Amino acid sequence: MLEELIKNFLKDAKSIDENLFPFIANKKTFNKEKDSVYYSVPYWDDSEIEAIFHSVLKGKWLSSGELVNKFEKQFSKNFNKTYSVMVNSGSSANLVMIAALKKYFNWADGDEVIVSCVGFPTTINPIIQNNLKPVFVDINLVDLNWSIDEIEKKITPKTRAIFSSPVLGNPYDIDRIVELCKKNGIELIADNCDSLGSKWKNNLLTDYSVAASCSFYPAHHITTIEGGMVSSNIKEIVDLARSFAWWGRACYCVGKQNLLPNGVCGKRFDTHLEGTCEVVDHKYVFSNMGYNLKPADFQGAIGSVQLQKFDEIHSMRRSNKKRMDEIFSKINGVRTVQEHPEAETS
Repeated sequence: MLEELIKNFLKDAKSIDENLFPFIANKKTFNKEKDSVYYSVPYWDDSEIEAIFHSVLKGKWLSSGELVNKFEKQFSKNFNKTYSVMVNSGSSANLVMIAALKKYFNWADGDEVIVSCVGFPTTINPIIQNNLKPVFVDINLVDLNWSIDEIEKKITPKTRAIFSSPVLGNPYDIDRIVELCKKNGIELIADNCDSLGSKWKNNLLTDYSVAASCSFYPAHHITTIEGGMVSSNIKEIVDLARSFAWWGRACYCVGKQNLLPNGVCGKRFDTHLEGTCEVVDHKYVFSNMGYNLKPADFQGAIGSVQLQKFDEIHSMRRSNKKRMDEIFSKINGVRTVQEHPEAETS
């Protein structure tokens, strides 16, 4: 009944004003005299709006809850990671991911992380905010990605990680980077905010990383209005990222899990604190210096809808890139970004 009411409301609203939802990106007609060409817009239809209405009207928890948890699991499955935690932006994802990695690998203040000189501020800021040192590597003009020869020169005994952020989601030679990481005993981290779905030798770029961030800002591949994700195959890294994003809380129970007598951790109400025999609620133990970077639950609902469209979005992005290359290659003096033969850029 509720679903039908929502559909009828949207139908009636659009009959009054067809421009009521200007962010819907599937216009059937294009007027070259009046319409603008944007480099990216949300690819939405009524499904996302219906999900918002339903989650707000029927949801049991407006803040991050079961719908976010469902999206986290779907996202992990879609992009080959075992664990994920959703946060309120890709920038926040980088912040809590670097904090989690520093604690998990016991990196010291002043340890170095190699980054590209071309990227977004919040790829760099979390390194500094976590008392680590960013080491910049210049780019080449063929694919706008870092020079791998320069990366090798910048590795020192204090280097702990290479933080990958391919420009425009365009992969560089991943094999060489993986080889450098293995040779020097350092970690490969992925800022995947521009690269969701990009592949190297038919593998997702994030398959090669110990942890990866993603952004759901409206200009990116899929959007939850604002939002981000941290993913890894190492549970402790995602648990730490979740803790940093949830006020520093030690507990990781979600939604109905909180109603279990002892949560899913097995010690919701327990004498688990060292040095005391008092029963303490684990949900109110804070083991890290954290933030509140949680998303709203309706954003998880939007994410689940957007995931269903990802293959279509990926295909359209590649088609658009090919068309733009064909147009600009005919203009003298204009250079297009080249794609490596082993790469599939999203």
